[in-house]
Amino acid sequence: MKRVCVLALVLFLSACASMPDYRTDVIVMRHGESQANVDHIIASNPVGLGKTVGLTHKGHDQARTSGAAIAALIAAHPHKGTIIVTSPFKRATETAEDVADVLNVVGPTIVDPRFKERFFGVFEGLSTDNYEKIWTLDRQDKSNPDWNVETLESVYARTQSALKELMKQYQDYAIVIVTHGDVASNMIASAKGVDLKDHREAGSLPAAGFALLEP
Repeated sequence: MKRVCVLALVLFLSACASMPDYRTDVIVMRHGESQANVDHIIASNPVGLGKTVGLTHKGHDQARTSGAAIAALIAAHPHKGTIIVTSPFKRATETAEDVADVLNVVGPTIVDPRFKERFFGVFEGLSTDNYEKIWTLDRQDKSNPDWNVETLESVYARTQSALKELMKQYQDYAIVIVTHGDVASNMIASAKGVDLKDHREAGSLPAAGFALLEP
């Protein structure tokens, strides 16, 4: 009987040793270059420019190039699978499609409005030069109610809610989230433990840039 128990224990330990050491990785990615980027206009309304403005040819190339780099990052550790989650904005969904194609992801891309662009209020459709006015107030931890710009706290609340759900549902997966500049920098700052008012310094990404969120 003892021999049987010992043999069973040896087999169990051997099986455990051969099991992959899965881990959960979250990669946040900014969309590739969009036509709004080229035209230097702010496109943050989900039912307006956010719905119609897509990627440029360069933006598609950037997405595919980053997709290849993300594939190498994911391959460095074992995962049960890979899922892609995206903002509903056209420029983000097109980026997600390109990345999914490069990664050979099986299954549909998850569209989650909680990763949509930060809303820039009265600056919608205006020059991107206005970003600096908003970021200056961000650094002062203030907001201007007359501008109707979404607060950093609002962006934080919706993205962290979505992230918590994803990490619970897709434990041990590689989770690629395609979103927007200020949303990505907000998430990166939070992961680093940096004050949200310094989000631009903590996590500003170029077009199709990405970062691994450290647990």
